[in-house]
Amino acid sequence: MKITYLAAGAGEMYCGACAHDVNLTSGLLAEGHDVQLVPLYTPIRTDLDIPPTTEIFLGGIGVFLRQQFPWLSLPVFVEKLLRRSDLLAWAGKRAVKTNPSSLGPMTVSILKGKNGKQKKDLETLLLFLEEENCPDIVHITNSLLSGIAPVLKERLGCPVVCNIQGEDGFLDLMPEKYRKEATELVALNAQYIDCFISPSEIYKQRVQNYFSLPDDKIVVIPPAINTDIYSFSWKGVEDTWTIGYLSRISPEKGLDVLVEAIVSLKKKKKKGVAIKLKVAGKIMDYIFWENILLQAKAEGIVFEYVGELCLEDKIKFLRECSLFCAPSKQPESRGTVALEAIALGVPVILPEAGVFPEILQQTKGGILFQSSNSKDLAEKIHSLSSDDLKEFSFGHKNVQEKYSTKCLAVKTSRLYDRVLSGGMDK
Repeated sequence: MKITYLAAGAGEMYCGACAHDVNLTSGLLAEGHDVQLVPLYTPIRTDLDIPPTTEIFLGGIGVFLRQQFPWLSLPVFVEKLLRRSDLLAWAGKRAVKTNPSSLGPMTVSILKGKNGKQKKDLETLLLFLEEENCPDIVHITNSLLSGIAPVLKERLGCPVVCNIQGEDGFLDLMPEKYRKEATELVALNAQYIDCFISPSEIYKQRVQNYFSLPDDKIVVIPPAINTDIYSFSWKGVEDTWTIGYLSRISPEKGLDVLVEAIVSLKKKKKKGVAIKLKVAGKIMDYIFWENILLQAKAEGIVFEYVGELCLEDKIKFLRECSLFCAPSKQPESRGTVALEAIALGVPVILPEAGVFPEILQQTKGGILFQSSNSKDLAEKIHSLSSDDLKEFSFGHKNVQEKYSTKCLAVKTSRLYDRVLSGGMDK
């Protein structure tokens, strides 16, 4: 099967969606499919081995310029220069931002497809796909790129499937005017998409209502990690419990909830246990971060920040954790880092929202707490014993069986077959 996969880069960040795209395309290649991985906006940045990619289309610099100066006409050689991966990577570190509060107009324009300001960039992509032989199926990484779907159907005539993996959280941070228009455009574009893929049943229900999508157009395929990389290694429980946090550092990810919980734990004085907080991830909101540091210092929390991590360092970081917490205030759609922790034998404590309840139901690798509730988080940690942590560590077996890259690729391949054999009506 010939598959074209359109994957949006996230600038300089290590991105969970990018990791999912790489895991899936790698798995499909291993299953013997012909996969064309097409990066959009910026190079794909992940700590995994990335399959061969085409040149970058809808380059972030050009898309931004088109949004600001729609009348601007550039020579062909300049257009090509602006799509160079090294230039886009440089721009991602210095200029191109992914803050949803400032990207409302561009998001709406992209969703308008051939009627948006980036229609020239879209035409370049379509000409490339036509010249490279039409694929059997096109897979779009997220619904905020669904403006491409109507033209794909018109020009290529092939089925289109689309992931839904956290766009609602991005849109919720936009000004209401742009959020409303964007959700309406996704619903409009949905008629040109054969199937949407949700990472969980709970998330399916959320996005179905959020984007007004029909139930029979959404299929659930759980997320995955490369389980060959994450090998189980139980290190036992020491007198000092290291609680780990690994995500981008911004208010919606809930690091403040975890810090407040640790403050409460210090007051509870868990018998025979000292608590250390270890934090990793890219700082996205420096004011928020400064407040975290001030509170940690004022409360005497034992605290360590290790920055943004590569794959090797991430595995080392997780192995050093007695307990891993992902305290996000938003319903998470993938939960990749939680799966990585469980695969390594590290127990997790996660909010009872988004994909997390299903992950823990399937893996038995930890416990849930009430979302955004620091007191409940503190009480749940306080109630844990060393024996509990040891029991949770065996969740790694279930990750191997249910959340591997091979599982993801096989389930997605079967969906493609279903779509190609007559669509979602069968």
